[in-house]
Amino acid sequence: MGTSAGTGSVAGSRQLRHLLGVNQFFADLIGHARTHPGVRLNRWWSEQHATDVHDLAGIRPDGHGVWTADGRTVGFFLEHDNGTEPLSVVRRKLGAYTRLANGGPRYPVLFRVPSAAREANLLDALADERPTPMPVATSTHDRHPAEQSWLLAANPHHRWALHELPSDHGPVGSVLNQGRYADTEADR
Repeated sequence: MGTSAGTGSVAGSRQLRHLLGVNQFFADLIGHARTHPGVRLNRWWSEQHATDVHDLAGIRPDGHGVWTADGRTVGFFLEHDNGTEPLSVVRRKLGAYTRLANGGPRYPVLFRVPSAAREANLLDALADERPTPMPVATSTHDRHPAEQSWLLAANPHHRWALHELPSDHGPVGSVLNQGRYADTEADR
């Protein structure tokens, strides 16, 4: 019995590797929440859903989530990086997030990269950027996303846990904040 011509190309594609990396990030958070009382992944939006909700700003995150731990709730946008794009392309993504933060949520943009060298190079590249209204943080694929794995680009001298990152749900009623997180979502 044969397989379709496209099956092999999809299974070995960069797209699949990227999707698996994004899904592993969220699966790691869910697994962590199951073994830590009071910890919860309140929201997990796919790339498509997050892109649709924030269409006016033009962001295309690989995922969006809202995480609660130690009584703090933090929204975030995930950019899962496999090291296949030049850092200039990665940096350009911040323009759309800046547009969103100027009237919507000011969630950290999480750049998760494959190696410590890529992280150091990205932090160097981000140091040349103007300050952004939203936090920008980096980590590597081998670090657990819930734990102290995040370096803030504005001050990359200490690693923070996901729930410790600065986060602002943004104004109520703004056209750029149609998907504003409400604490009542955690009760669903």
